Amino acid sequence: MRLIPMLLCTLPAAFAAAGAIYTADSRYVQAQNSFAQNDIKQPVAFTPFNASAASNTTNATGSCSSSASQTSQLTTTAMSGTGAAQSDASASATSGLVYGASGVSSFVIKLKFPVKTSCSFGGQLNGSALHSNVRASIESGGSTLFIRQTTGPFSYQSVVDPGTELLVTVSGSCNAFALYSSSPVTASGSAGFTFQFASAPSCPGDLNSDGQVDDSDFSIFVVGYDMLDCADPNMTPGCPADLNNDGLVDDADFSIFVNAYDALLCP
Repeated sequence: MRLIPMLLCTLPAAFAAAGAIYTADSRYVQAQNSFAQNDIKQPVAFTPFNASAASNTTNATGSCSSSASQTSQLTTTAMSGTGAAQSDASASATSGLVYGASGVSSFVIKLKFPVKTSCSFGGQLNGSALHSNVRASIESGGSTLFIRQTTGPFSYQSVVDPGTELLVTVSGSCNAFALYSSSPVTASGSAGFTFQFASAPSCPGDLNSDGQVDDSDFSIFVVGYDMLDCADPNMTPGCPADLNNDGLVDDADFSIFVNAYDALLCP
């Protein structure tokens, strides 16, 4: 057991841990074309996702191909990811065939927080001028809190009440279609994204979200301080006492906590 400077405290019967609680995972990548090729990949729920999908058909009168990829990860304090999609089609001779292809990279996660939490969401959406769709959004209870559906950077910040479920979406999709007319036809599309979603208790030290930093919060903090490493399997889920998000509950966190404790009331 590690020694900690003494603060008078009373152990509560129960407490709420900080950190995201993930409730649904709908991430996927998909590539398909008009010749019945359909490649789709999904992760094991809530685990790191690193996958790609592809379709490709070529014959004497044309071709169509698509691809999609995504790398994304989730932790109790952050989500991040990159995704890309590409589609191409060409028709070079009369055949009556439609050459079409589409690609999708989609990040869709539901989560909530047991304590009042400050969240920040930002990144970049990219796409071709034609044949692409992009989206970054946050929804809650059927209401849209933030949405962007055009290319470019995006940014959003909010404070989320305990138990509020968020639906976070970041996606890019594209398509391409070609049908020979009187001359060869080509088409292409592309889309992609990068993003970061970060969260932290809105009042550092208020680990039970009651608007004060007092003895009840100290009893939560000391549990983490005694264990030190957030990776310890016995650590409280979400490692709430790691106030500087470095993976450890140590003296640096205690310094943050004691300043908040001295102030007592959250701003």
